[in-house]
Amino acid sequence: MAGKSFADKVRNSAKNGDAKKILSRIEQIKKKARQNKINISDNNPESKTYKQGQNRSGSGQGQVNILLPESTTKINRCILAPQQQKVYSWFLNHGFSGYFNKGLIQRDTGINHPTIRKCIAKLISLNLIQIFEYDPVSRQQEYQLNIKKNVYIIQGSGQGQVSSIRSRLNQGQVDTNINSYKLVSKFFKKLTNYIESSEFWRGQGLTSQKCQEWVNEFDFLKNNPEFLITQLMFAEHTDAVLNPKKTPVHVFYGCLKNGGLTRPKNFEFPKERAARIQQEELDRQKKIIEIQEKLIEQERQLADKMAFLEFLKDKENINFLLTKIEKKFTSSTTKNSIRLYKKTGKIDSKLYAALKRKYKSDLIP
Repeated sequence: MAGKSFADKVRNSAKNGDAKKILSRIEQIKKKARQNKINISDNNPESKTYKQGQNRSGSGQGQVNILLPESTTKINRCILAPQQQKVYSWFLNHGFSGYFNKGLIQRDTGINHPTIRKCIAKLISLNLIQIFEYDPVSRQQEYQLNIKKNVYIIQGSGQGQVSSIRSRLNQGQVDTNINSYKLVSKFFKKLTNYIESSEFWRGQGLTSQKCQEWVNEFDFLKNNPEFLITQLMFAEHTDAVLNPKKTPVHVFYGCLKNGGLTRPKNFEFPKERAARIQQEELDRQKKIIEIQEKLIEQERQLADKMAFLEFLKDKENINFLLTKIEKKFTSSTTKNSIRLYKKTGKIDSKLYAALKRKYKSDLIP
């Protein structure tokens, strides 16, 4: 029986059911081997990626530990390069859904438009984000993040060590799972601060989570979420909300359904109130200065009158002014007043006015 295979030997020597079991087991092993050969063939993209990872590890460029899932397994996590991570983080910081344009991203991240476009295309291809049609009126696009994926970043150019699931490096992990990632955008920080500082809304049990639901529900709030804070301020000065048939929150929600509240009469924003108070204070100080200037002017006028009267007590001073007056053209009435003074020593109103004018023009600087 030399030269025969093990299977042939088993077939020839089989005299009971045990040989059949052995043959069945051999066929199963052959079938599994053929399947493994297909899974590791060059036609399998995952096999190629795995081989590339092995080649890089052996080339001295650093190890990349990537465990690829089977082709039938749904991918729920992915890796981003640094620039892609910056763009993705920008979307995270502005909410799981909202509006954007590339100019805003460039302003906040410093990344140029072509790179931003490529990064967004990459995020779309990884099913991390969904982008809707461009709105030419607002010049923005709506986006929606996929919150069911975990995102990891590659250090450097992507040839280094991939950050592990547990790592918390500065370049490291961004987990979009709602239970492990808490979104706190600039708007919701303002909103939370406002609700906490508002005795009225805090007493109604209003939360920032409820406000976020309103922002997502109404289009006019999606485009301008901070307008919700304005609406909450209006509501605090609106009779229908302050004296509701049900609850203030219920009435306010109904107002949002109708497009929002109009500005109440005599309502002031904090900045407007601060500006008004500042202007009132400036007006008050201006009025005080005007009163002080009037008092000073009155004191000056009084001092001038007293000085002139004191000047007239000396007849030599009067004669000095009369000499100057007579040298110039004078009316007949003024000449009569001068003759009366020289005869009786009395100063009538006409002469008094002439002396006063000459006193101011010649003696007062």
